[in-house]
Amino acid sequence: MIEDVVCDVSQLRLDIEQLVEKQVVIQYNLFPNLDKTGRPVCNDFINGSCARDTLCPLRHLKCEKSIVYNCSNKDCPFLHGDVDSKLRNCPFYDRGFCSNGKNCKFRHVPRPICMDYVCGFCIEGSNCKNGHPKFESLIFEEPQAVRSSVVCHACNEPGHKSTACPLVEMFKNKARMEGNLDTANLPPGKRPLELVTCFKCRERGHYANKCPLGAGDPQKILISKRLSEL
Repeated sequence: MIEDVVCDVSQLRLDIEQLVEKQVVIQYNLFPNLDKTGRPVCNDFINGSCARDTLCPLRHLKCEKSIVYNCSNKDCPFLHGDVDSKLRNCPFYDRGFCSNGKNCKFRHVPRPICMDYVCGFCIEGSNCKNGHPKFESLIFEEPQAVRSSVVCHACNEPGHKSTACPLVEMFKNKARMEGNLDTANLPPGKRPLELVTCFKCRERGHYANKCPLGAGDPQKILISKRLSEL
């Protein structure tokens, strides 16, 4: 063949061929820097205070029997973390009752009631080992900033919408008493013209599409109106 004429390699014997014939398996270490078999054990990791984790040059020995914070070996030399210590106390249980019971994701710490606190004063304060029950109910109030951002389009007062405006109900009742059924039977969200404020001229009694000042830029119309009043 042409390969034998140009470059005859029949006399060459590669090392891989000898290894294959002898069935020799070579394990290559892809990460030589992570080989910590000959290094000492990290004492900080044993005490649970090593913050370097995998970047630590020392060995981190772990317990093989530990499954989700549960180790069956009573003589285990390793330090296992306590998952309950990382949870914060349930605020409802501290006040006396938690409706979630055992399904609560927070920690329930049963403590006897401090009689000094019930009588009026406890010298230990927050360092007391007994429980200090709080009898007030937990009320998650809406932030004041969110409530004040809602402005009624009927009376321009913050705190409610036009559909729940007391002035609208007052005008509807007044219209029913006067016999003006067209104003009294307005659907929810519709306001009497007495409460409508035009955003062009800032006058009540009509909508902006029926403003006597006509169409145009509302700011320019308002400025021209104020200049004409001077």
